[in-house]
Amino acid sequence: MFSFFKRKRPIYPVPEWASFFKQDEYNTFISHIETYFRKKKAEFAYNEGVVIVENEEQEKTNHGLVNIAQQCNQSPIKEWKELITRHFDSFGHIDRFNQDFNSQAHDYEYVKSHLGVRLYAQDYLSHISDDIIITRRITEDIIAMLVFDFPHSVSNVKPEQSILWKKSEDELFGIGIINVKSNYQFDISRERLGDFDIWFVTGEHFFTPNIVFDLPHDSRLVGTYGSLVGIPHRHAVLIYPIESSEAVRVITGLIPVINGMHQEGPGSISDKLYWYYDNAFYPLPYTLDEKTIQFFPPEKFLDMMNELQ
Repeated sequence: MFSFFKRKRPIYPVPEWASFFKQDEYNTFISHIETYFRKKKAEFAYNEGVVIVENEEQEKTNHGLVNIAQQCNQSPIKEWKELITRHFDSFGHIDRFNQDFNSQAHDYEYVKSHLGVRLYAQDYLSHISDDIIITRRITEDIIAMLVFDFPHSVSNVKPEQSILWKKSEDELFGIGIINVKSNYQFDISRERLGDFDIWFVTGEHFFTPNIVFDLPHDSRLVGTYGSLVGIPHRHAVLIYPIESSEAVRVITGLIPVINGMHQEGPGSISDKLYWYYDNAFYPLPYTLDEKTIQFFPPEKFLDMMNELQ
């Protein structure tokens, strides 16, 4: 007599970066990823929200899992397999395009139109070596990176490539910002949030946060006393121009919205609220739980609010 036992699927504890998943959802997500790479006969391992894949030439590449996890979380579970397959299949097309592009990347006139600037969470770049990226700090936790904007992907510009062009970093970032503004539309609308109005900037592309580069030039978005700004993810920016002490009430309304949007993603950037004033971003620290919001304004912001009141 023979007994047949169904092999149990391993249980993977839900990590903090994927806390929006329930236990069974995370298991399903990881199972689809492992099935994908096993079919490709690729070696793989995990490391803090990243899958490290080794190809036949024993070259290793890192693929972040946060964005595809957020996309799955916002889609029916029956669609996850297709989403994951499409996501990782795209890297093959990207590699072939990059090989052709890299053969001409020494020519500045050829690459110039592909230059862009994209905003990332500092944590997202923590696993990338500083010597292969060119960045500028926007806020304490948001970094602007010089990138190549390709039809199917966004890729970092390496310092060794930029040296060949004999252009300053200021000039390259300037060209990148202009290119993004020319190539992408930002939907800017006045929206009601509770009992006050905000400017809501959205876009289906990865560059919606670049609206921050327009703040010094768009009088709609900046009040006499600056603006409250949230950049929760790559598809949305929330802006409230400050003209009166109403900003105190607005803060308590914006914080949970920004926090929730940041958790949902995709492409999460920052859960922080910022005060934009005199061409600089000042963090407005807070704590948030199910019942209370605690706000810890810096002295400079308090002085401004006292002046308004």
